[in-house]
Amino acid sequence: MPIQKAIERNGETQAGTNPEARFARGLDSLTSRPLDLSLPPDEDWVSLTYRSKTGAEFTLTKQKWMVGALDARPLATKTSRRKRAAVDIKKTKINQLKKKLYLQKTSRRANESFHVQKAFQRNFYAQARIVDGRKFGYVRLFDFAPQDPDKFVIEFKRLITAKGFPQEGLIIDVRGNPGGRVRAGQRLLQLFTPRRITPELFEFINSPLSLEICRRAPKNYELAKYVESIAENLETGGVYSVGLPFDSEEDCNDIGQVYYGPVILITDALCYSTTDMFAAGFQDHNIGVVLGADGHTGAGGANVWEHSDLERTLPPASSPFKPIPGGASFRVFLPSA
Repeated sequence: MPIQKAIERNGETQAGTNPEARFARGLDSLTSRPLDLSLPPDEDWVSLTYRSKTGAEFTLTKQKWMVGALDARPLATKTSRRKRAAVDIKKTKINQLKKKLYLQKTSRRANESFHVQKAFQRNFYAQARIVDGRKFGYVRLFDFAPQDPDKFVIEFKRLITAKGFPQEGLIIDVRGNPGGRVRAGQRLLQLFTPRRITPELFEFINSPLSLEICRRAPKNYELAKYVESIAENLETGGVYSVGLPFDSEEDCNDIGQVYYGPVILITDALCYSTTDMFAAGFQDHNIGVVLGADGHTGAGGANVWEHSDLERTLPPASSPFKPIPGGASFRVFLPSA
């Protein structure tokens, strides 16, 4: 089978919402698959035939699949902000494996690196890079999933304003970023522009169950603000509720601009959820040029809910959400506008 066909076939089983995303996700998961989220491979081994630069053909015969284990990593804490997580779990796990297998600290020696606090080293790193004799700042953002999104923004601010960090230009690279906390992505935008940031809006699909969830959910779910809109739309036949932000406009503008040089954002088709929102906000507020390695991002911006979250929204006696046998679960999302 030609490699492109193998990628396309694998991509058909992935959650890509456009052709670029399906192909990128098909390639990304071709050789690394979390088994709690993917079916096992059809084959026990793969032989890979390739052509060298000189035209000679070679074959790697019977490369067997390997199975390993990764440490569990919590994506959120048990606070009201848990409902603001927007992350691609499968991509997160693939990234964890690739970091474990391939990340070499020696690869950064050619560039001047800046110290990131230990709590955020798995989220991003920063360097100074020289291009055509000019020095620029470079930040690679692996994800937006810190335990504390507010401290994440403060650490990012400290880094890009630190002594010696280039102020002539900044490159933010979010390729392959699976997302994370909506608050982390939205509050970061203000650091690069004098414009006032407008936060992303989120909507419910109107239904009697949506209305009941918003009416009876615990206060820390912050869903009561949707009740009036859903109730009205159930009467008028509207499909979606009014769009409302999770984070206030004040929170998204409480620091303001701290970096005054030009900023460039690099994206690809594996950017997902909060990263989609960050890229859209970057473009909507004219912060700088967006360089897309692909024609589209992953287009999966949403606020993710687990089945266990739904169970907690209504009293057990009247809730349609019951524990699922065998520890199984599922995830749903509140779409962003």
